[in-house]
Amino acid sequence: NVWPKQFGKLNPLSVTFLELLVRDGAMSPARMKRIAQELETIQFEYKKVLDFEVVTVDKLDAKTTQQFNDLVNEAVKADYGQGWKATLSNRTDPSILGGFLLQSAKSGLDQTAATYLRERENQVRFGKL
Repeated sequence: NVWPKQFGKLNPLSVTFLELLVRDGAMSPARMKRIAQELETIQFEYKKVLDFEVVTVDKLDAKTTQQFNDLVNEAVKADYGQGWKATLSNRTDPSILGGFLLQSAKSGLDQTAATYLRERENQVRFGKL
């Protein structure tokens, strides 16, 4: 399967068509990825939905998930307009040490402890602290 995992939310018919083009040699995998990115953007604009993932050390409880969902939806409506909405999923990753990483196909916000510590280490290492 040549289909990149990150484009799994595209219409299955589009996925099948692009895979067929790659398998038959009519399109390179790199070009397929570029087209898939464009299709994803078109799909977002058509459906007016942006998918977000929040990465945390532990699974979020219902209250915190709802708070993230409310904040993300407010931001999406402010940036894209009233007709837009956001979906939110949660994935765990102990390597972030704490905090959260909020990401979508369009943007991301890294508030993880791992990144904070790495930045402080670089400041100490290069004398900028």
